[in-house]
Amino acid sequence: MKLRLVYFSSLSLICSVLLSGCTLSRLVKLSKKQQVTVIPHQLEVSGDNILFEVKAQVPLKMVQKKAVYGLELTYKYGEAQEDAVGRIAFTPGEFVYENDRPTITRQFSIPYTPEKNPGQLLMQGVASNKKRHEKRTSKQELAKGLITTSKLVARNNEVTYELDNFEPEKESFNTLTFYFDKGQTALRDFLGTNVSVLNDFIEANYKTESIEIIAGTSPEKEELQKPRLAAQRVQVLQRFYKHKLDVSDYVNNTKAITFKPTPLRQSWDSFIKKVKSSALPKEEVDKILAIVNGEGSFLEKEEKLQQLESYEYLELYVYPVLRFAEVKIAYSPVLKKNYEIYLLSKKIVEKAADKSVLTDQELRYAATLTPLLAEKQKIYEAAIRTTDHWQAYHNLGVVYLLMAKQEHRPQLKNELLKKSAQNLIYASHRNPAARTFYHAASAHHLRGNALEALQAYDYAIKLGGNKEILEKVFADKAALEIEIGQIDDALTSLRFAGTTYQNYINKGLCYMLKENYDDSPKFYEEALKLKPNDALAYYSLAIIAARVKDENLMAAHLKRAVQADKSFVQRAINDLEFRPYLKKDYFQAALKR
Repeated sequence: MKLRLVYFSSLSLICSVLLSGCTLSRLVKLSKKQQVTVIPHQLEVSGDNILFEVKAQVPLKMVQKKAVYGLELTYKYGEAQEDAVGRIAFTPGEFVYENDRPTITRQFSIPYTPEKNPGQLLMQGVASNKKRHEKRTSKQELAKGLITTSKLVARNNEVTYELDNFEPEKESFNTLTFYFDKGQTALRDFLGTNVSVLNDFIEANYKTESIEIIAGTSPEKEELQKPRLAAQRVQVLQRFYKHKLDVSDYVNNTKAITFKPTPLRQSWDSFIKKVKSSALPKEEVDKILAIVNGEGSFLEKEEKLQQLESYEYLELYVYPVLRFAEVKIAYSPVLKKNYEIYLLSKKIVEKAADKSVLTDQELRYAATLTPLLAEKQKIYEAAIRTTDHWQAYHNLGVVYLLMAKQEHRPQLKNELLKKSAQNLIYASHRNPAARTFYHAASAHHLRGNALEALQAYDYAIKLGGNKEILEKVFADKAALEIEIGQIDDALTSLRFAGTTYQNYINKGLCYMLKENYDDSPKFYEEALKLKPNDALAYYSLAIIAARVKDENLMAAHLKRAVQADKSFVQRAINDLEFRPYLKKDYFQAALKR
């Protein structure tokens, strides 16, 4: 009995599989009667996508409960690359009836990249059941090739180094401040004072032009009792400097240097300034100012100040800095030669020398002394670590951009463009200006980051600037808007972009894409006036002529394009715009140089 049960179960399973297989096979066989169309028949790039519509109709018998028939769409390009596009399935609720035939109409989009041209849109029928058994038809071609006319854009994306306007200092100034004890003129030479710094400067033997010594006093009683105290402090420092010149300096002498003694008269001005910028509460400041601006002598006012709660603060933090002398030295620094600056920058990069051996500007200038991008990169990176200056970020971004243009490996090229955009954005935020944001936008544009590029272009426009730079911004913004399919926005931007070759080319393209074949040629002709024998302008005119079916004009323009640039021969052969004329004698004659 058990044996008979197993026998009937196995037979039932076999029948089920056979019936299922028969159903799937029948669906595949019926698929020969399906009708599938693509609109447009010739796929065309729009912005950054390939947009198209697929309409599929199948016989009524192909809609069943136990099995589902559908279409899988793929796009094949390159040597063996095939990307999934989407799927259409004739399940209940997914189709409508048109002329008694189940019908599905659906829009699809394929992200466009240059390597996808040429390519093929393929479909494959798939019949499947709930048990995941399936049968497939052979793959069929729905469309072949791409129309890429919308990519015939002219753009600039100019990104150049920002010059530092480096000039070796012909004259420099060194200012050293000295502080004195209450009522005293003696120089304090313990650790932390500027006496040792002044010594080092004199012994460095810089050619010195003049020395101004300014000295002041505080309103304290011990200071007020010595009316010549400020002048005496000046004299102490002048004697000290002259003595050091006689002993240590072999470049300068006391007769060649102009000394300018400037003792300050007793005044409350410096005191008031320090009090106003102090950490004292406003009410305490007001009390102090009421006394100082009131009636009485210096000494009387000082005695009144001593009665205030804030007097201890004045003794600790205000009076000591008023007992000062300032030495301002005008000198000619020792000029470094270019090769010295370059070699020192390499030592800084290699961490073989301290960053202080070059000024911030000298280090950035060093990057201009080498033609090697790798060396420029390291020097600007060292400059960023040292100064965080916007020009270092900007010029490092330019270096990465130039490296990317020389790089043929896609992944590394993209990484370099990413670093370029990052550094140019850092620069633009540290120095917000139309020019810096335009450069950042250009880097994003070249990398294919449309949203980031548009934002940076907009920032550049909002910041304002001279007409020349703003016209460049609008021109490249318009080029990007064409590339992403925003034709009306591009035409708006082009209104403010000036009358250049680039803008005439792009305006002509906008009108062509809007199918205005009467006005579009006018702009290409204007472009040719600025750039005679331009291949792109003649090629675009040939496309317009092809679209309006003017064979003679098409052949004439195409011939001029090929004469100007032989790469347009293969381009024309592969271009679907010229497919109807490919085997015509006049077309082939036009491609001969």
